[in-house]
Amino acid sequence: MTRLGPSDVLVVDDRADTLDELITEFQLLGIQPMVISGYEEAVRYIDQLDSWAGLGLIDVRLPSSRDTDGNWLGLDLGAQIRARFGPSAKFAYVTAVVSMVPTAEYQRAAATSILGVIDKFHYSPRDVASAAVREMGVEGDAG
Repeated sequence: MTRLGPSDVLVVDDRADTLDELITEFQLLGIQPMVISGYEEAVRYIDQLDSWAGLGLIDVRLPSSRDTDGNWLGLDLGAQIRARFGPSAKFAYVTAVVSMVPTAEYQRAAATSILGVIDKFHYSPRDVASAAVREMGVEGDAG
């Protein structure tokens, strides 16, 4: 078993460009994020954790081998994190376009996410990484 420590960041997104941008921004802040690009891989990673003290950034729509449309599997992943680690587990949802998220799913995501739902078109990767680090209350090595 392993843990997501207080200065650890898990980024789950199926878009390689988003992952690359967030990796760069977190590294500039002195944090090496764990990156995962698919739903099943994320579930396997979370299943082997014995504690969650860091922060997750989860794409609202994640494709899987069983559902290539994504079908809001990021919301399912967040629910699994909360069920396993309790209400203090910190994560935020990200999406390319908030306006495309149906109202019920958006409200559910915003209610459980520490930073609401972050629209990647309105916030730069630097903004997202900086907000995540502030929310975590830790300083990276570059701080």
